Amino acid sequence: MSRIYAVVAILILSSQTSFLFAVETPDSNDGGRVLPLASGTYSGFEETTYDDSDWVLVVSHVILREDLCVASGPKPEGWYEKVFEPCYWTGDTPDYNRYWALESCEEPGQAFPLSEISNPDWTLDSLYVREGVGFQLYGPDEQPYGPYMEGPKYVSIDHWFYFPAPDGFEPGTFFVHGGPGALKDYSIIIYPKPLELTVDVLDEPNCVSPYDYINYIICYTPVDCEHTALQIIDHLPTEVDFVNAIPDTGVYDPCNHTYTWYLGDITGGDPNCLDLTVQVNRHARPLEQIVNKVEAASDTSLMIFTEETLVCPCGDYGDIIFVDIDADATDPNGSTWQTAYKYLQDALTAALPCDEIWVADGEYKQSDPNAFQLGHSVRIYGGFIGGPTGEDNRYERNWFDNETILNGQFGEDNADYVVGISDANGFNVVDGFTIKGGNIAGIYCDDVSPIVGHNKITDNGTGIYCNRTKELVAKNNWLYKNDYGLYFESPTDVALVRNNTIADNNEMGIYLEAGTEPVISNCIFSGHPEDCDMVGCYATYSYIEYPIVFDPNATPPDIGEGNIWGDPNYILFLDEANDDYRLDPCSICIDAGDPEGDYGAERDIDKHFRVLDGNGDDDQRVDMGADEYCNEGYDNYADFNLDDIVDELDLIEFAAEWLTDSDDPGWDDTYDLYPDNVIDYIDFAYFANEWLWMTCEKMQGYEMIEMMMGAAGGESMILAETSMIETAQASYTPAEPSIEEQIEQIKYILDWLYEIKDQIDEDIWLNLTTSLEEMLEGL
Repeated sequence: MSRIYAVVAILILSSQTSFLFAVETPDSNDGGRVLPLASGTYSGFEETTYDDSDWVLVVSHVILREDLCVASGPKPEGWYEKVFEPCYWTGDTPDYNRYWALESCEEPGQAFPLSEISNPDWTLDSLYVREGVGFQLYGPDEQPYGPYMEGPKYVSIDHWFYFPAPDGFEPGTFFVHGGPGALKDYSIIIYPKPLELTVDVLDEPNCVSPYDYINYIICYTPVDCEHTALQIIDHLPTEVDFVNAIPDTGVYDPCNHTYTWYLGDITGGDPNCLDLTVQVNRHARPLEQIVNKVEAASDTSLMIFTEETLVCPCGDYGDIIFVDIDADATDPNGSTWQTAYKYLQDALTAALPCDEIWVADGEYKQSDPNAFQLGHSVRIYGGFIGGPTGEDNRYERNWFDNETILNGQFGEDNADYVVGISDANGFNVVDGFTIKGGNIAGIYCDDVSPIVGHNKITDNGTGIYCNRTKELVAKNNWLYKNDYGLYFESPTDVALVRNNTIADNNEMGIYLEAGTEPVISNCIFSGHPEDCDMVGCYATYSYIEYPIVFDPNATPPDIGEGNIWGDPNYILFLDEANDDYRLDPCSICIDAGDPEGDYGAERDIDKHFRVLDGNGDDDQRVDMGADEYCNEGYDNYADFNLDDIVDELDLIEFAAEWLTDSDDPGWDDTYDLYPDNVIDYIDFAYFANEWLWMTCEKMQGYEMIEMMMGAAGGESMILAETSMIETAQASYTPAEPSIEEQIEQIKYILDWLYEIKDQIDEDIWLNLTTSLEEMLEGL
């Protein structure tokens, strides 16, 4: 959008009947800006709000239209009516519009006539600026007071925004407080000369990330008038670094981060374009705009244009910052475990958007009452061993065994919040900590969308306090022995609260004060005062001790889909008295969660994979709460070496006994998986069916669920299993397979071995395939 400006400074020295208007030619080195001529001081003004659209209004909430001054109706008598009166009156006759008529291409240095502002009938600090004329107010501190604007505008100290606008008027949103007379300490700058300016991005992408380049094309066209001492000033945003300009005749100022072309005198209608290239740096904030402000200023004109470019979500460009309370580096910089910061606050201070902070086990406190405040899109993870040989991969950490404590206690007091997240639009992560000691909250979220997981949050005023939160995700947490588990105050978007254990809080589990209701599922609510598991919200597939919050007359089938109406006498947890909220073997919450949920490779509170058949009842369904129950008391018939996984070591043992029978010396029926007194192709099919099985405890050491699935379901082996097992089950009397059947079965097994080639030792694989191929040739 282009705007039409020239430069004149006008000072209103009195709010009564006399006014002094002065004009000053601007200093070209100051970009055409004119500072106010006010000499007085006034400290009572206050900026309420403003809207920088074309019709932004100063002080009042009306825009006067030029055609509103008509000779109809009686002369206004009341104060309020006079404020909105569009005409000046001569006696009882409406005379003229209350506009300052300033024509285009007026020469600076001329004192322009301003229509009388005061009237014998009333006193107002006000003026009207005609359509097509730009202006800006300057406050008593000689700083711009509000945005650049265009007439028609009504400028007054009186703020009548509590009243509806009269017919023909539009509301405004910019007000100056202080009462009649306060405007005398303000100046107004008028810009009547037209100068068109545009800023575009060459080959503009949908979004940019750090280290991307942006090529700005800046075009300016003077309209009608000559311009002297023209400058184009690009006020570069902090999120970019200057690279080059075409033409390179301008000056880059590294202190003010501006690039200025001094273009001199130009004639009307003489268009031109400039080129400026920048590189996005690490200060760019994901999902926010990079705003480039370009200013075209001459002795008689000023034009401002802004271009916005969206920053992409976090990619793989963030750094890892290491923290270890036991670190002893002489010059810590956080770049490795060996040079780790000792204090978490040092890492938070150094972090840029999209950085990760890895925190080793131990206890971390602040030295003052301030929270651990997360910057924009900064993600913190606990549960690392750290030290000189610390983890290289985030998935190697164990947040349950390597307890990492964030404690709000400092001295004899506690901080209001332990962790604070309040940088709007960021996507922060808090994962793998014990968080305690916050007077108001363990985690305080304000207008953000954080992910909170794998935390033990206890001994706080509120576990997680959400104020105007957007898309909070809270899952796999224990929130226990706080006053409130979660407290939502006017959330603006839907929060996801899934697979959390919310227990033994003094006041209630979840409280929604107002706003958008969260989605709650697979949670456990236990140990709260009666009727206080949830207030203001609704859950599914959850254990609820007091469902009366939904309906005081509810019966179990009516309390929500999949929910369990609990009893305080139920045994849910392994050792609740000692704060162990893992599921008891007899817990009613095992295999009771949402069977349709998508859990991927998600881990629970103690790093087990989600959706296990933890109790061995062949019902593989997610559990309620933060813990996925894992029973270590059962094993697998194909785990011959009892190391909790069926892998190549078991395959070696099985291969050594293959094709033996009960008549052989040293016969071991352990490997006769289908009990027919011979270890043959059918037993191989049973073994392959269990390939890469492991106990749920063993799974803690495996990072990709695909490793478990692996080749166990390879297409060729599925066919072999089906064929051989069905053949075996068809007859209780083992029969010697025919030559054709033996050939077919060996081919199936060879195909399967080729599928799992990358998962077993090369020598083992070569020995097995060689022996099978020799057998195949012998047939």
